[in-house]
Formats: sequence, structure tokens, C-alpha cells
Amino acid sequence: PDHYAKRMKRSPQLLKSYLPLDVNGVISTLHGKVVMGEGKSKSIYYVDGQQKREFGSFDNFLDCGFTMNDVRHVSNEVINTLQSADAKKCATKASV
Repeated sequence: PDHYAKRMKRSPQLLKSYLPLDVNGVISTLHGKVVMGEGKSKSIYYVDGQQKREFGSFDNFLDCGFTMNDVRHVSNEVINTLQSADAKKCATKASV
């Protein structure tokens, strides 16, 4: 039979068709987290309320105390809904 698990292997996008994405609900859980969108974009953002703040450089991302294990992958719809704000700046480890 056409079991659910077999369909998921053929079409992993299947879950997106069940419910519309509650973008604001997702955003409300992301405050203080770091996120990355789908696809080729390598931009990582710090979520500050309804705003996204770029780090400017990977060194600054690390200086803020984050690692790639902290990054949550979210849909581009979520990234595009967040308003852009000033870059997130952190003190370098050398100046602490």
C-alpha cells in the first residue's frame, strides 16, 4: 500500500500542504534565537521581537556566543516577514 512514510520519502514537501503556515506564531517563538532561511542564502539573523538583525560577519556571529548548532532553519516566508533592523554587534573576545 501507499504508506505515509513512503510518500514522505518521495515528497518531503507533503507536510506543507496540510496546514497554512502560522508565520506570526512561528515568529513569536523565535525571539533571541538565530535563524537561517531556505535555499542558497547563507545569511544568519538574530531575531529581536519582530525584527531580524544580520551579524555582518561570521566572526561577529561567533563573538556573540553562537555556534552553527544554535541556528534554526525556518521558511523564507518567516524570514521575509521579519523587518530588517540594524546589525547585531557583539564585543570581540579580544576586547572582553
